[in-house]
Amino acid sequence: MKPITCLKDTCKLTGARWAAWVEPLGSDWGVLEQYGLNIRRRKSLLDFLSAKAVSSRVSGALVTGRVRSWRAGNKEQILECEIIYIFPNPDAGIVLLVGANQLDKTAQGFFRILAKTVRLQPALNSALFQLLDTFSLELNTQAAYDLPSVLNRIVQILAKSEVYKSVCIGLRYADVLRLEAIWPHEQALLGRKTSWNAGLMGQALETESAFIVNDLHLGPFCELLPDDWQEEGSWIGLPLKIGKRVIGVLCLFSESVGIFTP
Repeated sequence: MKPITCLKDTCKLTGARWAAWVEPLGSDWGVLEQYGLNIRRRKSLLDFLSAKAVSSRVSGALVTGRVRSWRAGNKEQILECEIIYIFPNPDAGIVLLVGANQLDKTAQGFFRILAKTVRLQPALNSALFQLLDTFSLELNTQAAYDLPSVLNRIVQILAKSEVYKSVCIGLRYADVLRLEAIWPHEQALLGRKTSWNAGLMGQALETESAFIVNDLHLGPFCELLPDDWQEEGSWIGLPLKIGKRVIGVLCLFSESVGIFTP
């Protein structure tokens, strides 16, 4: 069973509002997998973990292997829970955080087992966390000298997540948008060209900001999809920048409706 499915099922069984596996990234924390956190709540969770007292408690749980908890205050209202439970897995170096109003001993037991038995893929790296927090991905100027490798690396990183079903990157060349990297890999699509402002990718390029479609089969934007598109889910286009110049767009598709809702 996929980690995200385990989280979803256990949250529904116990009444927990959300759950997330996190791991230490230097002095910060990164989210590996989560259920029940939209973009706004995810950012609030990372802000919560950045507090020195909170980080110390979570780190302490990871070192000792003991389950701990933290009573949420006014600063954590966005997380919509009264208590944040901390279930460590010292062997894997990760922590399962669970937000709930109250978990009885049986519910806590489920999460204890889950924290120690589910195997996760390595972290997606800080570029993804920046991406999710800011809805923008800025490449440094050195990236311009080896752009194909950089773009393929970004796609490979994002492809490790259970959240996304497909990832692609298009670059703008004058009035043309060219597909430069894609996952799952489809050789026939690489190099495909369209007008730079066409379709959903063009919307993100034209506005130079994140373009979100919460349900691809509802609203006016379904007409921007290819004629043969059958998938249900949500979509986001993020402008790729070098400095202040928008050079292309990164697109993520998820089978979950509303996954990119701020």
